[in-house]
Amino acid sequence: MATQTDTYASALVALVRRGMSPADAVHKTVEHLKKHGKGRLIGHLTAALTRVSHADQTPVVYVARKEDAKQAPQAAHARVIIDDSLIGGWRMVNGNTLIDASYKKQLLDMYRGATRS
Repeated sequence: MATQTDTYASALVALVRRGMSPADAVHKTVEHLKKHGKGRLIGHLTAALTRVSHADQTPVVYVARKEDAKQAPQAAHARVIIDDSLIGGWRMVNGNTLIDASYKKQLLDMYRGATRS
């Protein structure tokens, strides 16, 4: 499931693929986010761009800290990227498949379960 930030990152990549310069695409995306009150997403855009741009290529393992990579499954030729939006644990993206074993997801799942009670 794509996050809102991933959606904006995909749009940014699409602008560049259609011929807009990367600098202009980033400027346009940032201005759009600010105009629509979504400026908080700007700081997460870099990690989202990495996820989106590698979604259909080499498997990527995102970890909060380098030592968390030891817990993640070892995919052949997987890239390991430190993602500071994670609290701990790991996320693996291989094509359109996401395996999320991050602490962030576990905490959000607990929170959602508690609010339904």
